[in-house]
Amino acid sequence: MNHVNNRACPCAHPCEFSELNSLLMQQGEPIRYKRGEVLWKQDDPADWMVAVCTGTIKLTREWPGGRDAILDLVHRGQLVGAGAALPDANHSSTCSVLAAGKGIRVHRSKLAARGPPPPPPGPPRRKRGAPTWPPSCSSWPTPGCSPS
Repeated sequence: MNHVNNRACPCAHPCEFSELNSLLMQQGEPIRYKRGEVLWKQDDPADWMVAVCTGTIKLTREWPGGRDAILDLVHRGQLVGAGAALPDANHSSTCSVLAAGKGIRVHRSKLAARGPPPPPPGPPRRKRGAPTWPPSCSSWPTPGCSPS
């Protein structure tokens, strides 16, 4: 396990994910949650998300007829409540604490302030009027292959 020196993470021994989530975690505030605490309920406004540092969080969804289904168990280094990054979103599940712990809570306004991530780099753009090679020409020079 990588031990990352990251001031954004409140853990004594940050996990390998704390470096990946460090920009997000710097926007939030440290919180503690107790066993049995409900962080949000299904259909509540998605006003914030949590980067889990310690403890275990359970996501459940209530289905018609009043039955609950466990969707996920969220552990150290994982994010929960990512819907907060979407405008006017509601949580699609109830988030409750199975094992007490701590994390970083990031409010929707902090997520919106950062804006969307830049798009991944795509293939290089071809200049207008530049020659193109037929798809059958996988390598150059190939007899019979020439740019069009």
